[in-house]
Amino acid sequence: MWITTVVNNRADRVPRSRVFADILVKDISVDRHFLIGTNLEGMQGFLRQAREQYTRDLTIWRRDGSVEQAAGAFRQFAQRLRQVLDASQTRRELAVMLDGVATALPDGLAGTARHELEDLWQQPAALADRLNQLGLDPALTAGLKTHLDRQLRGCDEYQRMVSRIESAPAAERDEVNAAARAVLREWLERKIVVLDSGDLSGEQIMHRICEETPPGFFNRIMGMQNIKGSGLDLVYRWQAWRECHAACGMLLDADLATARSGLQTLATFQEFGQLCGQEVRDTIRRARVLPAAQREDFQAELDLVETRLDLALQEIEQTRTGGARTTGLVARLGRFFRDCQDLTEAVRRRRKADLIYRDLCHERISQERAALELRALSKGTKKTELPSFFSLRRYLSVRGPVARSAPVDPQGTAVAEQPVADKS
Repeated sequence: MWITTVVNNRADRVPRSRVFADILVKDISVDRHFLIGTNLEGMQGFLRQAREQYTRDLTIWRRDGSVEQAAGAFRQFAQRLRQVLDASQTRRELAVMLDGVATALPDGLAGTARHELEDLWQQPAALADRLNQLGLDPALTAGLKTHLDRQLRGCDEYQRMVSRIESAPAAERDEVNAAARAVLREWLERKIVVLDSGDLSGEQIMHRICEETPPGFFNRIMGMQNIKGSGLDLVYRWQAWRECHAACGMLLDADLATARSGLQTLATFQEFGQLCGQEVRDTIRRARVLPAAQREDFQAELDLVETRLDLALQEIEQTRTGGARTTGLVARLGRFFRDCQDLTEAVRRRRKADLIYRDLCHERISQERAALELRALSKGTKKTELPSFFSLRRYLSVRGPVARSAPVDPQGTAVAEQPVADKS
């Protein structure tokens, strides 16, 4: 089990950021905290303050406490921080990861090969080389090796600290206590993963969470949300998956009408994402052999769903790998100009929202399409690039017409319409 949080920070919610920082440090036992949103430098400062306050008064030595009591207290702190404590736990986690990657190997993983890999639990580099020889995807290999490296490092730190506690004379207890606090602060800091870009999409955040999750682990994610921007888009990704999951269940139903309804939902679904990929493919594979699916039109619809899924995932991959993110002074200036545009952008979004509602009332677009367009509006995320002098001058001058996407009828088919000028 891998437990994570996603904290969507906002620059204009400073008191709330302090509360989040205290909760992350003092109250929650997790493996990773993902920080998204704005003013992440300030949030990291609050986290440092919370770590200092939390560890300042911690002591493993109680009055007249024994060495065994001190070692037990440090063990409790380590368990709350979900640290690996011994070699057997490391080997169990490696077994879980090998189970997770086994299906991705061309010839699977069993018998002698598995025992050989498990025996390399203390040699992550050699283990990675062997997995590459077996044909495992390099990304999976890298994820497994990275996690094993971290767990071995944490286990070694824990064992060395316990040994120091058990051998410490009474005169050195204050020094050992300070060293234990330093180790705890280091463990808390390692849990923080900063996604420092205000325009990250929900799919990009999801991909980063997957990268940090060890292969084969089940990840439970808790969102600590300021509802805006990237955090809102991440919520939409889960809502889209819920709708897709329900449609997949309908498609496999024994009742023909229910199966056709599920198939129609998937055929017109416009929000396929990483969460949907594996389930939709498995569902299509199972649906192809069902008695209700042995019709040419049914099989053609399944082909259409599969094609649309592949195109959506390809687009997500291209977006994720398409270009370097601006950083430093350029990024800060870009965010400044973006903030300056907020007022006029709010007016523009309201006018566009009115157009969407008008199209919906006149049945020029479906409810699903209207919801999708309104979600895109409400995200309000823009690239944080610094505009050039000429683009800035064009922005300050009269803005031209803005093309609208073609509306669709309630069945999802695009219909012709004359472009409407945005008079803002």
